[in-house]
Amino acid sequence: QSTWADERKVEDVTLPVSFRWTEGGRAVFLSGSFDGWTERYPLTPHSSKPGVFTVTLNIKPGIVAYKFIVDGEWRCAASQLAVTDEAGHTNNFRQVTAPTALRKHPTSPQVDNDAHQGHGHHESRLLHNQLLLSGVSSRRPSSDNSRSVLSGRKLVIVMVGLPARGKSFVSGKISRYLRWLGYSSQQFNIGSYRRTHLGDFLSHDFFRADNPEGVAARQEMANLAVDDMMEWLWAGGHVAVLDGTNSTRARRHAVVSRIKKAAAAKEQSVKVIFLEIICNQPEVIKANILSKWAFSPDYVGMTKDDAVADFSARIRHYEESYEPLTEKEYSFMKLFDVGRETQTNRITGYLPTKIVHFVMNLHIEPRPIYLTRHGESEYNAQDRIGGDAPLTQKGMHFATKLREFMVAEQSPSGPLTALSSDLVLWCSTMIRTQQTAEKIPCAQIVCWKALEE
Repeated sequence: QSTWADERKVEDVTLPVSFRWTEGGRAVFLSGSFDGWTERYPLTPHSSKPGVFTVTLNIKPGIVAYKFIVDGEWRCAASQLAVTDEAGHTNNFRQVTAPTALRKHPTSPQVDNDAHQGHGHHESRLLHNQLLLSGVSSRRPSSDNSRSVLSGRKLVIVMVGLPARGKSFVSGKISRYLRWLGYSSQQFNIGSYRRTHLGDFLSHDFFRADNPEGVAARQEMANLAVDDMMEWLWAGGHVAVLDGTNSTRARRHAVVSRIKKAAAAKEQSVKVIFLEIICNQPEVIKANILSKWAFSPDYVGMTKDDAVADFSARIRHYEESYEPLTEKEYSFMKLFDVGRETQTNRITGYLPTKIVHFVMNLHIEPRPIYLTRHGESEYNAQDRIGGDAPLTQKGMHFATKLREFMVAEQSPSGPLTALSSDLVLWCSTMIRTQQTAEKIPCAQIVCWKALEE
């Protein structure tokens, strides 16, 4: 019969645990809950197996969550147990078990990455139950890499909107957000296919609705993008974003038909959601047009005036043939004027709902965030911790100087002048923070108890 001291010794034991990544890449790192996600451990390439990386770490027994960073992107291993918690965060999980013999033989063999699979369904089921008891909803990844780690169903988001409305910005944000959640996500920009196959610069006349050659060529580029997108999904991708104007009912119908045909050929299920970006704010459109001249390959080497004139003419051609998204048979979301209003139709399911919530809180223009501590409080001056003391004279002087700084930031020459939204100030419910904030001119002061020390 073991004593309390024996049990404590077991708790202090660490086991050598091998982690393996088999899905390629140039630089692979590992991070996990075993050290509070504080470090990134480099994996070593296998000497005879290309695309395979391994690392061995000493870890205490228990359930550990972990994730790989492959070429800078957080990813889950498709062949290892993956679970999604109630917040939508997805990680690989495994059970590190201290065998009874460990009390006598601390240098027992290391636990391998495939231990769950090698020991059969029962051990994996136990880990599932433990995770469920912890409030984590789990899904078992398929051994077939063509299946999603999280679900057998694929998701395609199709962007809709006129040029210079922020579609590429929003689609990029969505893809990064989904990768952060643990999903494999990628953008497929139809404009990039046009530049690759037809050249960087095409006059605005190419985009006229009454130019049959241009219409046919643009449809062909969309087809190429859809075909590559579907191949990427079958290779293990989860969510694809088709970035383009897709501004007519005929184009949208062609995209959906091509996706359905590809899915039927693979006997797979694909959900399609349209996301229409609508912006009628002249200053935002103007800024996007200037950004197009500055950063788009379409206008490399052109003067600002020539590029703006050509792109503005291209926008007018699209406006002449534009058909807003009204097809009620489709799942779609509309985003108006940088998040001023949103509309949804037939949006159901966990992930689509999360994407809608994320998009509702997006802004296509930069919004600076200022962080500051409160001024000196009476307890600060006395080296006392806690309490709800007011500011000292020194603290009030700080609050006055902070007000002067923020007034300058909002002046005609300051960085906040061009923003379309008003300044909102957050502070805690403590007297010292409210006294620091109350002098600053802003639209609203919101006091959050969660911000208290």
